[in-house]
Amino acid sequence: MTKPERTYAAMGTIQRHALGGAAFLAWTIVICVSLSANMTFAITLGRTPFEQDVLAGAGVASDLLKALSPLALLYFVFHRRWWPSFAAGTLFAVTMSFSLIASLGFVSGERMSQFDRGLSEITKAKEQRAMADDIVAKNGWALDYAKVPSSVAAARLDAAKSDSRWLASNGCTKATSNAMELWCRDARQLPVALTASKAREEWDAKAEALREKAGSVERTEPDYQIAALSRATGVDQKTVMLALILLTVLLIESGSAFGLSIALGLWTGSAKETGGVGALVDRSFRVVTGRKAAPEAVVSIKPTSARITAPEIPTAPGVASGPFVQTPAAPAVRKPLLKPINWAVSVEEQRVA
Repeated sequence: MTKPERTYAAMGTIQRHALGGAAFLAWTIVICVSLSANMTFAITLGRTPFEQDVLAGAGVASDLLKALSPLALLYFVFHRRWWPSFAAGTLFAVTMSFSLIASLGFVSGERMSQFDRGLSEITKAKEQRAMADDIVAKNGWALDYAKVPSSVAAARLDAAKSDSRWLASNGCTKATSNAMELWCRDARQLPVALTASKAREEWDAKAEALREKAGSVERTEPDYQIAALSRATGVDQKTVMLALILLTVLLIESGSAFGLSIALGLWTGSAKETGGVGALVDRSFRVVTGRKAAPEAVVSIKPTSARITAPEIPTAPGVASGPFVQTPAAPAVRKPLLKPINWAVSVEEQRVA
């Protein structure tokens, strides 16, 4: 291998290791989220603190087994150990089902509660605006004397009480003439006008407070993301929210289940390199699909029939002279260092053969 080829191979190894490290970091984050969901769900199944702790530990162990069981399944399939393969597959199915249920409750509880809070705020704001409009409409039907400010009504009442006619009629209870009776008729309405003005101002203040509360709610949709997807797809918001919840659950569980396999596969390389998880995955799929590995090329050097004629060499007297002919010996055939592997047969059977 030339120096540029070695440099290129080293760069490829460094890049593959960097990708494997990034994949492992991403898997660590996702597995922590999945562990939290499993623990939260398992704790709800216990009644006493001891049961909750035990079930939380079982949830953590279940999530770790979910991440390790795919690697174990590939290993057992490669070695054609069918019963452990069945056990690993069953374990993966059970732990994956438990994690899906736990994550579904974990994600849906948070997302649906957020959606419901937004919907409640919007509904309450609409009700407050409706109440404020109703108050304003009712105040519009008030009598003309109730529409004046309460301060003006109070000043009119004080002026009437200080009038001589008010004192002469004993507070407009004993009018002595028709003119006084007409004046007292208007004076008797002043306390009623003052009370009505105060009541109208109180209701106006309530209406203004309701408008301020309703105006503090800036959102117009419970969830803008769900609303945008609902308009784009033509599906109602509840269905869109359920689809987003399922997508999030699949993201968490698929990442926590297969992220470790991807990270180790990138870190250890492929089957053409030093082996490891990458080789294990490649060979396992060859066993499952029945594909055989391509036979290794055998390098051989065929003997040649060329004859090399040397110049005439003088000989001693009495010895026949003539050209000295030298024929090279046939070179040995180079054999491969490793026997070609038949992937349809297990390693143990090939070793015995």
